[in-house]
Amino acid sequence: MDEIETLMHNTDKGGFNEFIQILKDYQKYEKNIEKNKKQKIDMNTFIHIENPIICTYTKSCEKKIQDLKNLSHVIELNDIPLAEYKKFTESLVKKKFIQKIELPVIKEMIRSVKNDIRRFIYSVENIQSYKYHKNLKSFSIDDYHAIECINDPTKNDIQIKDAIEKIMTQDNSYSSLDLIYDLDPFIVPYTIYQNGLSFLDNSSLTKNEKVIKYSQYIKSLSEFEIENSLKFHGIYYPSQIFDNIHYKKKHIPIEFTNIHNKTSQMLVNRKLIIQSKQSLKKKYTNTNSLILDCEILFHYFNDFIECVHRGELNDLHEKKLIQYMNQYKIQFPDLENILKIEKINKNEDKRRKNMNMLIKDKIIQSLDY
Repeated sequence: MDEIETLMHNTDKGGFNEFIQILKDYQKYEKNIEKNKKQKIDMNTFIHIENPIICTYTKSCEKKIQDLKNLSHVIELNDIPLAEYKKFTESLVKKKFIQKIELPVIKEMIRSVKNDIRRFIYSVENIQSYKYHKNLKSFSIDDYHAIECINDPTKNDIQIKDAIEKIMTQDNSYSSLDLIYDLDPFIVPYTIYQNGLSFLDNSSLTKNEKVIKYSQYIKSLSEFEIENSLKFHGIYYPSQIFDNIHYKKKHIPIEFTNIHNKTSQMLVNRKLIIQSKQSLKKKYTNTNSLILDCEILFHYFNDFIECVHRGELNDLHEKKLIQYMNQYKIQFPDLENILKIEKINKNEDKRRKNMNMLIKDKIIQSLDY
């Protein structure tokens, strides 16, 4: 669990509290076994920890971090000294992976990356890329300051925003596009995709010209996905497609890409839909029928919880949810698996929003088995 203090920053202290409780229960469980005592923890909610859980964090004053440290074996990692950074870069030079980096530049890099070795390595790569594209034989402090913002993750979003505007509105050289590509070879092309329609919509092109331009770009993006020519199909060609377009507005708002989140949720849903065949006891049904069955079950479930919330607890076994579950011998864990499928209709709230122990008990009590 990397950078665990971010659970605090994201106002997700409930999740962190639950994690602490799991560790406390396991510690109590082990002590009871060691002293041969009766377990006084709820074994229905107990989670057995099979492997070590490794958590990382930077310096934090959060009280909950101290609670975690009290339950953990703590290893303090000191800052990496200048001599180690120097030794590391010299080993890369010796292997001819990079050209020599002068000591003042190394010191400035260490200051900039704040002892993050990953950012230091990324910074070394940026220096080599910059020297190559500018055809430089040496690299000065001023050169480093010219690319320093690339090493700062807090400025990456701003850089990507500027990069998208540059691709959409300017005639760019290949060396300039190479630096844009180095920002993020995947996020930049997808951000172009996220904003392509809004830019074309605000252009002075005819409807037919807009369709042609967008078709060209979609074709390029599809080849970016399947070919080993990411720079050409993801950056070079889109820049050519959107070149010399006149826009009605001077500044068009840039939306950052959410395609990775959407793709991830699609894959999760696909897996859950496949699993729901077993949950619904319909092994040989097709996908369309399966999704329809899930939607029907969601409808029955919502009707059931409304009755419980209104206090109408008599004859719950006659509700369509229970009749459906009885007919197909669907257990409560099967129902939970189906309810994990994320919203299919974007206007609906998340499926499991209203699930609680009362609903669970009433469903189980109403079933025939």
